[in-house]
Amino acid sequence: MVAAQLLERGLTLAVAESVTGGLIASRLVGVAGASHWFRGGVVSYASEVKFDLLNVPVGPVVSSSAAEAMAIGVRDLLKADVGLSVTGVAGPKNKTASRPGRSSSDS
Repeated sequence: MVAAQLLERGLTLAVAESVTGGLIASRLVGVAGASHWFRGGVVSYASEVKFDLLNVPVGPVVSSSAAEAMAIGVRDLLKADVGLSVTGVAGPKNKTASRPGRSSSDS
């Protein structure tokens, strides 16, 4: 479905993934002909990578504004027409509160 929509519109896609570990990119490239519309992706667990590579503003990395910045950053970095991103926290909530760049309100 994604492939057909992109091909129909002549668009390319890039993804930025955090909590998924590359699962989205993996699923996308499983579609025949993905090289025609999929530019690539960035898988980043480190906040610094999001800040430095994807131009996410310093602050909480699990927020809608961080996800939007990741999508724009990967789109621009990989010269795609469309950027898609996903971010989140893996694991129990109480273990994320002490991670740099996150607070318990980010979940």
